Amino acid sequence: MLRHNTRLKALELFASRGFGQTGMRELAFHMGLSPGSLYNHIESKQTLLFELIEELYDCLVNGLAPISPAQGNASDRLHALLAVHIDLHRSKALHFLVAERELHCLDKDQAEVIQKLRTRYENRLVSLLAEIASMDITPQLAALAKSSVSLLNNLPSWFADDQLDSASRSQLMSSIVRASITGALEDMKCSTLLSDNRRA
Repeated sequence: MLRHNTRLKALELFASRGFGQTGMRELAFHMGLSPGSLYNHIESKQTLLFELIEELYDCLVNGLAPISPAQGNASDRLHALLAVHIDLHRSKALHFLVAERELHCLDKDQAEVIQKLRTRYENRLVSLLAEIASMDITPQLAALAKSSVSLLNNLPSWFADDQLDSASRSQLMSSIVRASITGALEDMKCSTLLSDNRRA
């Protein structure tokens, strides 16, 4: 079992060099291991990548647990979900970067595990969106949830060179995502109303 700091060294290398450009000898050196002993610590480079991405999505899914109806209405819960997601970037910024950029490097079985975790997360979000909009879950709502998760995963990288403090940055990112969601929901409701009027 790799120590946490050793895994972080591998994560840093994947983030800076790219998974495909990282050789086993370079990986071993960066992790503070000899090339000959590397396979005593990891099953494979690909498995290590999978474990790092899985760790991120486990954190995202586990972060949903405290977000319950007891916290308030659906809008309040959406705000809480966005806050948890954005806050996770503080401790797992490189995990997000590697997960978004290197997911295609996983094998089919590994990718399916990650997709199931992501789908669980997206399903929770789409349920909140349906409740907020007083709509049934539709393919459009599902697509909005999926695109919103992608936005949340990538948005902090857009602020890499800003001059904002952490609290202001997080608040702005939350506002951007909420505005995107609110605008899309309003368009969906208008489209549904127009369609209903045409059929009437």
